[in-house]
Amino acid sequence: KEAVEVRCAAAMGLGLTARTANLKLLQAASRTVDTQQDVLVGYVLLARGMLGDRNILGPAKALLSSDRTDMGGILGRRAAVLGLGLIGTREAVPILMAAWHLNYYVNHEVALSFSLCRVHNVAEPLVKLLNDKIGAEDFAAYCLGELFLADRPGRLTRLIRNGNYMMKNERLMPYQRMANEFLYRYLIAAFGKEWR
Repeated sequence: KEAVEVRCAAAMGLGLTARTANLKLLQAASRTVDTQQDVLVGYVLLARGMLGDRNILGPAKALLSSDRTDMGGILGRRAAVLGLGLIGTREAVPILMAAWHLNYYVNHEVALSFSLCRVHNVAEPLVKLLNDKIGAEDFAAYCLGELFLADRPGRLTRLIRNGNYMMKNERLMPYQRMANEFLYRYLIAAFGKEWR
């Protein structure tokens, strides 16, 4: 389990560099990842999405074609959904729409990914989500507001704004100032007490 966490962190480190030269490393990692380790598959897809790799569409669709409600399954799917949002391509919209119904935790990330996409055909799916009865209608409305903001912050800034304070790991608090804010507030915190 620890090796998976280290590999997830390494993938995210490569993605956070914003250096497209790291894509070949992440693409190679995608070929060696055990497809049963959903959390690692998802985080590698997110890291590739952070670098703008549109080749994640197929692997993300494959991961999101089924649902798992264990911690690794949820985290992997959330990460894959966010990776799709970060590549900002309209080809991701149908995949995101299909992922909306996976589970409660993933559908929040789907709405957020729609607002990250900022493609012309993303407003309509968000409006459709407003009528959904899953319980995330308020989040879909929030993302519609983000989509049409006059002052548009960067994608990563929008991704961590108003993060869930309940998901933070208290043991990491002293290190918050030293760590990359995105990595601390969103990705590592998502592991909760599972992170060591």
